[in-house]
Amino acid sequence: MRYFKRLFVVTMLLSLALHSVAFAEVLDVDTKKMRTIVQENIGNPDFIILDVSPPAAFASSHLEGAISLPANDPNFEASLQNLDKSKTYLVYCHKMNWTPKAVAVMTKNNFTNLYSSSEGKAGWMEAGGKVIASGPYQVDTQQVMKLIADNKNNPKFVILDVSPEPAYVKAHIEGAVSLAARNPDFESKVQQLDKEKTYLVYCMGGRWTPEAVNLMQKYKFSHVIAAREGLSGWMQAGNKVVSGQ
Repeated sequence: MRYFKRLFVVTMLLSLALHSVAFAEVLDVDTKKMRTIVQENIGNPDFIILDVSPPAAFASSHLEGAISLPANDPNFEASLQNLDKSKTYLVYCHKMNWTPKAVAVMTKNNFTNLYSSSEGKAGWMEAGGKVIASGPYQVDTQQVMKLIADNKNNPKFVILDVSPEPAYVKAHIEGAVSLAARNPDFESKVQQLDKEKTYLVYCMGGRWTPEAVNLMQKYKFSHVIAAREGLSGWMQAGNKVVSGQ
């Protein structure tokens, strides 16, 4: 019996030691160190820059060469199985909202060569680091329906109708806020919006949405989603609209 107790203790200690080694491979890096790591690994096929921001933030801007794997996706952990665990990953998001979760899940799944960006894309950009844009993140009507349903009680999710006011008064998605893109004060009003929130932007037929989204990206809004089919697609799918202010 004493032998088995000793064996159990040794096994537990070994397990803890191995667990500690795995975590020791996760290195938190600030922006200065992050830039050095990126520069030293240009052209290295075993080094991956992993952006775990939501898709809209990645589309808005991301580090050159980064691949997108949103940590807020319910299938994030399953998607990790497609990655090579022997490679080194620099993990970041916009402002550290998702990086800790992503790194924790990756560590749990035996990824041991991880750099965790402590200041994210925001710190990278503030230091003058280069980012590129994929253009606005666009969604079809089915995706719009899911986004609205998933964010029904989310105070940081805003449905933004950029149609002219008469069109908004006639019909709009319930809960949408009106901010007409054709108005002369549109740009100044955009600058007053909370950049930390996520905006689902639409108009009636898609005419004003690109202009609105491009302006929001100009002012560094990182979470902007463009409804490709607009209110017309929403209505054609049989969804509810409301009228009035």
